[in-house]
Amino acid sequence: MVEAIAKGADPAFLIGKQDELKAEKQRNADRLEEIEGRLEAMPDREVLKHEATAIRSHLLQKVQNRNWRKLSFDEIRRFLVFLFGENPGKAGDGICVMQERGRWKISFQGKVRFFHELVDGRPDSYLMGAVAERLNKKARREFDRFVNLTRQT
Repeated sequence: MVEAIAKGADPAFLIGKQDELKAEKQRNADRLEEIEGRLEAMPDREVLKHEATAIRSHLLQKVQNRNWRKLSFDEIRRFLVFLFGENPGKAGDGICVMQERGRWKISFQGKVRFFHELVDGRPDSYLMGAVAERLNKKARREFDRFVNLTRQT
């Protein structure tokens, strides 16, 4: 500042600039203090996980004796998404619940991944369908073989 005044700068202008800089520094210091206070007030990540688990456990106890067959699709869907998270296609873990032509389609992905269709409250998984189809083909072959044997005799 002394050099600027020596070169002819107006001291009043420089003092005004200095006051602006001091005010900005104080605003930033106040903002930093506020943010640090908010950070200190935030709960620990493990505490939040524990709280979420407690809430889910409480919810399970609350809904344990519900008649699930009488609940609407939307109520069941909200409950499942709350328990397991959003669509597994987006986050990698979670549950996706859809209803098409009276059939429930549920896909769940976590440590393992599986799909089920619910028909009249009973699961009908793709794996079960594949096994049933394989057994049906085997039974059809056995039937055809038996028919051919009876024709030959």
